Amino acid sequence: MISIYILFFTAVIVLFSGLNKSETKFGYISSLLLLLSSVLSVGSAKGWIHLEGLSTWAPKNMLLFGPSEYLFSALITFVVAIVLWIFAKNDEVGTDRIGLMLFATIGAIMMVAYQHMVVLFLGLETLSIPLFVPAIVTGK
Repeated sequence: MISIYILFFTAVIVLFSGLNKSETKFGYISSLLLLLSSVLSVGSAKGWIHLEGLSTWAPKNMLLFGPSEYLFSALITFVVAIVLWIFAKNDEVGTDRIGLMLFATIGAIMMVAYQHMVVLFLGLETLSIPLFVPAIVTGK
């Protein structure tokens, strides 16, 4: 659950604060916050960190974060952090790709922890819609 919070706020901040700036520093900042999310997810899976208060916003039986879901979300966020770190040396203006990648990661985490078909569908849509945007913009 902590991964969803960190990724959401990071994506919103990156999207709106980096509209006319280079992607390089936002890629590194996003990678570091993704690594933080991964570490907190592993800590939650092992029982070192207790963040039950964060799961009260979701209706009961919609999302379930047990140890395996925390570990898999830690794996997802770690892989996305490595990808962003490798490709962060980009001097293009605008951070839309980073923000869209973070929102797609939220969709993947929702698909991991679903307990209801509605959440599975929302996770699939949250994962796929950010992937359609670059394809539409480039026209390929």
